[in-house]
Amino acid sequence: MIDIFDVVDIEFGPPCPIKHHKENVKFVSGGSIKFVKKLSETEKIALFQQVTNSQLLNNVESKYELYDEIIKSGRSLVLVGPIDSFDIQIKGNHPRLLIVGKNDRKVDLPCTDLKFCAFIKSKLADFENCLLNINSSQKIAELKGTQIYFVIGLTGDYLDENNEIKDGKYAPEGGSIEPRYWPLVVSVLTIPSYSSEG
Repeated sequence: MIDIFDVVDIEFGPPCPIKHHKENVKFVSGGSIKFVKKLSETEKIALFQQVTNSQLLNNVESKYELYDEIIKSGRSLVLVGPIDSFDIQIKGNHPRLLIVGKNDRKVDLPCTDLKFCAFIKSKLADFENCLLNINSSQKIAELKGTQIYFVIGLTGDYLDENNEIKDGKYAPEGGSIEPRYWPLVVSVLTIPSYSSEG
């Protein structure tokens, strides 16, 4: 498997946009993937500084404004950070991340990064009288002193043929009812990694 910080040599085919996923492209049939190298810690930081929208969460006052900003960017995924700290609350299967921007602007987002979810749940045992809430990321040793980034994506309601809302799917094109969309954190990236795998 290709890791997020692996550099590989691969041949891409023509663009293959699907609805608002404009970034989709096809792989060349029969092509191969050649591993080049893994980025060093310095190279990771340099890469993140080049591709990150560092001001996005400071310029919005709600998750609805965040959705609008992501749509304006023409992308379905946006990398933001570094995030100094964020509050973590466990609700159901996914933690919710509360990010406080400038002027105490607060954006509350669910996190669907399965690896990060498992990591956070494993930390609950380290906190007494804290079954549902870990106040801050700064209380977790593995997250202290690291550069933390969020990959923010979009999800929404799906309207079936009767215009009834079904959760968890993208809405079909041409519907007469405007579906609801909202942003969520699809991946939490840190330098160095929060993973205990080394």
